[in-house]
Amino acid sequence: MGGRSLDGYRFFFNKMMHYPFTSIILGMLIFFTVIYPAKRVGFEFIPNSDRSAINVSIDLPDGSPIDKTIEVVKKVEAQIETFSEVENILSDIGYDGEEKARITVDLVHFSMRDRSDKEIMNALLPKIALIPEADISLSGDSNGAVAQGDITIDIRGESYEDMIAVSEKMKNIMIETGNFSSIKNSYRIPKMELRFSPNPESLIKQDVYNNNVGAVIRALVNGNDDAIYKEGGEEYDINITLAKDYKTSVESFDNFLIKGKDGLIPISSLGQVEYVEAASPIKRRDKERIIQLNGFLAKGVSGEVMAKLTEQFAAAEFPETTNYRFAGRAENSSEAGAELGKAFLLAVILTYLLLVAILDSFFLPISIGSSILTSFLGVFVLMFFLDFTLNVASMMAMVMVVGLAVNNAILLIEYAEQQIAKGVATSEALWQASKLKLKPIIMTSLAIIFGTLPQVFDINAAKASMGAVVIGGMLGSMFFTYLMVPAVHQLLYNIKGGFSKYFKGTTSLGDDEDINKLSLS
Repeated sequence: MGGRSLDGYRFFFNKMMHYPFTSIILGMLIFFTVIYPAKRVGFEFIPNSDRSAINVSIDLPDGSPIDKTIEVVKKVEAQIETFSEVENILSDIGYDGEEKARITVDLVHFSMRDRSDKEIMNALLPKIALIPEADISLSGDSNGAVAQGDITIDIRGESYEDMIAVSEKMKNIMIETGNFSSIKNSYRIPKMELRFSPNPESLIKQDVYNNNVGAVIRALVNGNDDAIYKEGGEEYDINITLAKDYKTSVESFDNFLIKGKDGLIPISSLGQVEYVEAASPIKRRDKERIIQLNGFLAKGVSGEVMAKLTEQFAAAEFPETTNYRFAGRAENSSEAGAELGKAFLLAVILTYLLLVAILDSFFLPISIGSSILTSFLGVFVLMFFLDFTLNVASMMAMVMVVGLAVNNAILLIEYAEQQIAKGVATSEALWQASKLKLKPIIMTSLAIIFGTLPQVFDINAAKASMGAVVIGGMLGSMFFTYLMVPAVHQLLYNIKGGFSKYFKGTTSLGDDEDINKLSLS
């Protein structure tokens, strides 16, 4: 630092030494400006990163034939192929029923395209949304499946009909926010099915058992692949089933034959065949039936959107017999946040105890510890301007900042304490420390900052947010080490002197050695 700059700082330093309490108040007023950016830093469990992959989930109405699913998949593939950033397309049709399909889209590397995966998804969604009868969801995850949304809501209740009504109402509220690209409801309108209800008397009369009837129906409808054809050292499965025209209606059961006492008889003669409504798929959690909503965000972060939804859900009129809670990533985020909060508190306590052992005082480490608090001004300001979110990775970095932030203050206070032990006045000792330790403090801080800087530009948003926290924390620590720490240390010594004078005038200890036993050191 040049002489002119040092002289300028000396002016402010002298003011801090004369008015330490006022200086601390002014410093805290500056610190509390962090409230504005902190409130506007989004919160999410794991930030979405561009992984050069898009996953498309397609759900058709229950009972849709495989041909219809293939037709929809071809239409989606045709729209995907119009994007020049697409490298490969892999479709999986009928993976969990004939009405379901998923498509994995590999994009060229991020460095070779102008748009992020999220921008590509936002451009693709309006095109595929025009495909009728298909419920389509997009995700940027690279795990090859679209299962859990960015926001997951579990709905519980005493009446399943009320739960259905609440789920539809919540889904409409979520759609109206404009934050979601798609919303999946686990409740599906039940499809119609053919059901055979056996007559026990008829079964006994023909000497036929329930499992025999079930096996025959299953083989006729789904086929029997027990047979194997061998040729040229290769084995081929043979699936024997009825043609489609013979298993499409109630009357088809007249063609389903089974061997009884009277020879081959129609299965329909052993019971009742009905065309009825099938049961809807059931989701359960903690031994309770639930309906689950999964929302995939198109804009915003989960923390902000959840807060908005909570307000709108509170204003909506839901039956008293129903309740809901955020699950999935929100639940994981809450648990991780609680554990990281404990880790942060433990890091602060261990740092304080270490400083107590080093300085042989319970009070002097407070001046060093103040740099931990003030470093978070730099953290939230940098996260706000760089548009990073508070997530698991950034919270882990905050725990690291606790150890890094105190390094600067330790360099300054440790040297000042050495000078005070030699009889140098507190303010002069702090000035000497500030002047002589300036270069080491700047060098160590800049070494950490420039070493972490490349991480801020990492394509992985979690790593980038960690880098932003460390850099912001070090900038805040470097600034407030010279703005707050000397004033706090001077104030502590002023308090020490006040206590010493008070006990000296009101007790009968009588000599300096006994009075010193009451000092902070």
